[in-house]
Amino acid sequence: KKKFQEKSDCSNIQMVFLQGVTNLIEEKKFEEALECFADNISKISYAQRSIYEEEIVILAEVVSTYCDDAYFLQVLQLYPQHPKLLFLYACILLRVGKLPFARRVTEKSLSVYPTDLRLLDLQERIRFKSVDRWHFRMLNDKVRNQCYYNAISRKISGGCKTVLDIGCGTGVLSQVQILFWP
Repeated sequence: KKKFQEKSDCSNIQMVFLQGVTNLIEEKKFEEALECFADNISKISYAQRSIYEEEIVILAEVVSTYCDDAYFLQVLQLYPQHPKLLFLYACILLRVGKLPFARRVTEKSLSVYPTDLRLLDLQERIRFKSVDRWHFRMLNDKVRNQCYYNAISRKISGGCKTVLDIGCGTGVLSQVQILFWP
């Protein structure tokens, strides 16, 4: 609030809007804050964008946890190359399940900010989310795992000293083998 008051030379309308959103967030009225933010963000003049950039980015960060990608595009249009806003937009896209778009925004951002750790971390999360998790079903298949358990148990108790674990990379067969190792 203090920063808003210090910038009293700017339009009173924008100051009231930013204070209003801040007050709604402080009161934990997030839906109303989001609505107020979305309704008024495009009304900020080009000259005032640089004056209020820090505050708008902070508000956008709070609002981003509640909004979808369409709302956030309005904010991004104010500062299309802002690294934090690009990061937040990619996070929203990831959250709403738009992986290809999240990947593109992240790659675009990394081309401008190649050392931004948040973007690099997000790129990894997007990669991991893009990989099918089929092996989780396999690892939780009790019948299948019991069959492997029984087969390995018979082989080791029969004198076999080597178990070759060729699976999905989890090491579950090796873990079963250790249970029976003399």
